[in-house]
Amino acid sequence: MKNTLTITGAPAWLWANLAAMGFSLVHTIADYGIILGFSPSLQVDQSVLTSVLTVLIGLVYTWWAWVLVRAVGGTRSGLVGLMAFDVLWVGLNGVTIFACLPPCGTALPFYADAIHLGTLILGPLAAYLAYRAIGSARVPSSWLAMASNVVVMVAFLAGIFAVVVVLSTGVGG
Repeated sequence: MKNTLTITGAPAWLWANLAAMGFSLVHTIADYGIILGFSPSLQVDQSVLTSVLTVLIGLVYTWWAWVLVRAVGGTRSGLVGLMAFDVLWVGLNGVTIFACLPPCGTALPFYADAIHLGTLILGPLAAYLAYRAIGSARVPSSWLAMASNVVVMVAFLAGIFAVVVVLSTGVGG
């Protein structure tokens, strides 16, 4: 029981990554609501694509949790994986604020701006803190494991972007 992680003993990179994950999840749920809000009566091929999008996003968060567990276990590959998620998933979600600067004229301007700013700040911050923790990682990792985390993240993003682009072009409608 002595080696359990306590709230006060948790490293800063862990707290920043948990906050980044939370903001990202809220952002994703809000975006999902916007997608469904624009298409209340989805066509069959749109609902299939929406289901594929849901599965892909679920896989992203499952992989992210796995990488977080590896990082907490002290592996460098886990920390590199967190950096990939922080920059590519969280940070890129925040970059969308530049498409509509605050106060944005959306249905919920403060809410949308807070989500975008939160992800824009927490993504790079969490990546930086994970980067700083790599030197103190207890378990060495192979470059293949580190690179595979980045490749998996890029593959997920490519799949998600492809589905979103097809959905936004109004397939079936």
